[in-house]
Parts: sequence; structure tokens; C-alpha cells
Amino acid sequence: MHQQRARERILFDRCMQMLQSHKPVAQQDLFPQQVAFSLSDAAIIDEIMDSVNMLGFRLNKLGRNTFVVNATPSGMNDVNVQELLEGMLEQYKRNLVELNLDKKVNLARSMAVSMAGKASRKLFPEEINHLINELFSTSVPDRTPDGRKILIVIEEDQIQRLFNK
Repeated sequence: MHQQRARERILFDRCMQMLQSHKPVAQQDLFPQQVAFSLSDAAIIDEIMDSVNMLGFRLNKLGRNTFVVNATPSGMNDVNVQELLEGMLEQYKRNLVELNLDKKVNLARSMAVSMAGKASRKLFPEEINHLINELFSTSVPDRTPDGRKILIVIEEDQIQRLFNK
């Protein structure tokens, strides 16, 4: 199983569910954070801000290109919000150019990729089991939203052949 891709699928399905149900799961930040973008990126954030807020953020415009973040999606601990939003925005813009996606699907895919990050550590057995359970509760557990494989099933006889060479 590809850990990062599994997280991406899980997060994509969660994002789509929040966007469709209009019930974001947010946690209020103790100290609001200020984020700034280029003027062109700030214009895109303005355009999609309602949908971003449906993903659990509480963004409010502060200035021409600055925003204040009062809440973040539940479960996002120790995350650099500026970097996360910049990564989401870059992916969103790339998808606009390369793919013909619905705005909500584009945003869900972009946020999932940005939040999934890189698999930086090995998981404990309990964490692996939890990830597998979450993955198999998604709409398409064997593929990422862009169609890449998440897991490969290797039959026992294939494993035996590999060891008997």
C-alpha cells in the first residue's frame, strides 16, 4: 500500500463529503493566523473562499492580499497553514490548466494532495490498520482521485516464486 496515496484518497473523500453536505468539521484556532498571497492568488482565494471555508477553514479577508485564518480543518495539528494553503492553491491552478474539473472536485483534489503531504515516517501496526480501515471505507479504495494505484495485491505463489529464484 502506498501510504501517501491512501491518505490522499481518504482526504479527498472527506473533502467531497464536507463540500456536498455543507457541514465542515473545523477546530477554532487559539491564535488566529495571518496569511498573505500574491495579488493574483488572493483573487483566486476570494473566488473560492466560501468553498475553502466549507472544508473546515475560517478565512476572512483582511487586506488586498491578506487573510486571517480563525479555524482549520479538524485534525490538522502542527501544520503550517500558509504552506498548506499555498500548496493547495498551486495544485488548484495546475488542475485548472491541465484538467476540466468541477470547481468543488478541483478544490477537494487540491486540498487532499496538499494535506496528504509526504509519508515521512513508518507507521506502527495500529496506525497501518487504521489507515487500511479508513481506506476501505472510501468510494474507490484502490485508486487515487487521479487514477494512480494505491495498493497492489500479491498472490502467495508470486511471493514464493520471488524467494525461490
